[in-house]
Amino acid sequence: MSNKKITKNEAAKLISSILQVEAYSDAKTVFDIFNGSSHPKTDEKSFGLIVIEMTHFYINIVDRLIFQQLKDECGREIFYEIVDLILKNHLETTYKSEKISIHPDVFCKMFSDIHEKRQIEYGSYDFLPQEEGLKNNLFWEFEKKLTEIVDVKENIQFIMMIHRMLAPAVEKISKVIKEILISVECK
Repeated sequence: MSNKKITKNEAAKLISSILQVEAYSDAKTVFDIFNGSSHPKTDEKSFGLIVIEMTHFYINIVDRLIFQQLKDECGREIFYEIVDLILKNHLETTYKSEKISIHPDVFCKMFSDIHEKRQIEYGSYDFLPQEEGLKNNLFWEFEKKLTEIVDVKENIQFIMMIHRMLAPAVEKISKVIKEILISVECK
């Protein structure tokens, strides 16, 4: 990125867009990993849950990056705007495609409840680079969640396949988001 400063709102829009694209893309990859295996095939409901979990995983990554880069009210404002934009986008895309049969208020409550739970849970884990081991860190615990969704709970083979896909994706998205955050004009 250039030295051009951007507003908090512009940063939130950029980051939420990047996060959503990456979460959906990675969820699709994970979904394909499970469907390409000898385990029972996953369905659309499982895919939706993987997207939601992937989204909340990336929200936690973004929260950590914002805290590292900005550490003040500006960062909090950007973070809350990102979460709000993601929720609105999920509502718009889900209801436009008519793939959901629950009321939007129920969906918002569900999304908010999951967000709160994952922020507390994921916040308690260390964010360790892949070479420092996997067990009991953010990646390990998140990857275990994905194996639970597709009913192969804590399957090490699947956890490792997810990790090999996820670690470089997180590294890439973290680099881009840090560059965006450096460019934010906090006034």
